Amino acid sequence: MNRARSDLSPELRYAQRALARTNHQRMRLFLPIIFLVHLAHVPIFLYPAIEEGWPQPGSWRYWIVLGHLVGCLISGVLWILVRMAGYRKAMSLSFLLALAYLLLGSCIALADQLVTTAITPYIIACIGIGLGLLLSPRITLALYTAALLFFWWSVGEVQTTESLALTARVNALTITALGWILGVTLRKYRISEAIQQRTIALQKIELRIAVDRLQETVASRERLFSIIAHDLRGPIGTSRDMLQVVTDEWSSWSEEDKLQAVRRQSVALGRSFDLLEQLLQWASRRQGALPFQPREVNLAELYLETEASLHEMARRKNVTIHQTIESGCSVRADRSMLQTIIRNLLSNAIKFSPEGGEVRMEAARMAEGIRVAIKDDGVGMDSSTVARIAEGRAEPTIGSAGEKGVGMGLLIVQDFLHSHGSNLEIHSSPAGSRFSFTLPD
Repeated sequence: MNRARSDLSPELRYAQRALARTNHQRMRLFLPIIFLVHLAHVPIFLYPAIEEGWPQPGSWRYWIVLGHLVGCLISGVLWILVRMAGYRKAMSLSFLLALAYLLLGSCIALADQLVTTAITPYIIACIGIGLGLLLSPRITLALYTAALLFFWWSVGEVQTTESLALTARVNALTITALGWILGVTLRKYRISEAIQQRTIALQKIELRIAVDRLQETVASRERLFSIIAHDLRGPIGTSRDMLQVVTDEWSSWSEEDKLQAVRRQSVALGRSFDLLEQLLQWASRRQGALPFQPREVNLAELYLETEASLHEMARRKNVTIHQTIESGCSVRADRSMLQTIIRNLLSNAIKFSPEGGEVRMEAARMAEGIRVAIKDDGVGMDSSTVARIAEGRAEPTIGSAGEKGVGMGLLIVQDFLHSHGSNLEIHSSPAGSRFSFTLPD
């Protein structure tokens, strides 16, 4: 059964669950009503007989009253089972309900043959099951066929008039076919409806995801263009104007002025290049052009490479960079992304450290993985600034020595850490800030 169910398509599995839920809801709703209908029939048929004496065993009223009492028992027990089992057992309970009521309807209709040719209980059972329960056509075909054969054979034993027995049989055959066809038709309609609802729901989810991605792309592009327009265009334009001045007045400048001008332009162009590199990394990651390729990375080796690229920046502010990394400490990460993360955090720490300050990188084994932290002894950040960083909002920043930035570094750090399944934790006070994250070893 489970293997056959696993071979079904996702749409049909969803439809089967929907049918089970529908059967469960219908049984919870209608079984109490059926119980009350059976219970009401008992005094209706019993009261006239009480005036004449209790129904004699084997009499018409006796079988009718007994049949409805059995109906009360069946509907009551099944309702309790439905309430206890939940919808996952609904199809099995639906089968038991169909079997019980086809048999009960046949028996009460046979009892009616003692006084009438009508087969109303059998009609109600066949049509009610076809309309009310959504069972497999093969199962209902077997149940309806068994009920018809039972009634076909038994009516000849009860109905002594051959022509009346033949009429009851033909009516039973017609009602059986009609009930089965109604059940098959409604089940197919419900399956089609369930599949359509699932398709619409999936399309809504896909549309919502596409809209979210589109909004994120638009926001990213707007942010990118804003940074280019305000923070990248300005320094490049200033460098262009400065180079024009240098070209026009170079010969009249002293050697010291020339050296200072070249240094200022070198610093300005360095900042512009760093910003451009960060923008390209961030844009590539957003567009999926920067693949995630995790492998084992030695943190001590990565620190030495990264610290060397920041040596000049730290020297200008007389900031000392230390490391406390446990021996043999390695993590599983994308090496390029991790280097960018550490470089941006160290660069950020240097930027906000005072003249002669100290920056430290730490790495230690913890129960959940390798804990990496970068600390500085700068002025720290207020709670609103920490909240903006946590929300991923890039805002212009100014370092302790007037260094300008746009906040892209921490935005890239958070984005790359999310790719590793990690998050950036920030603890800041007037004595400095601590940025940390955890990666698997």
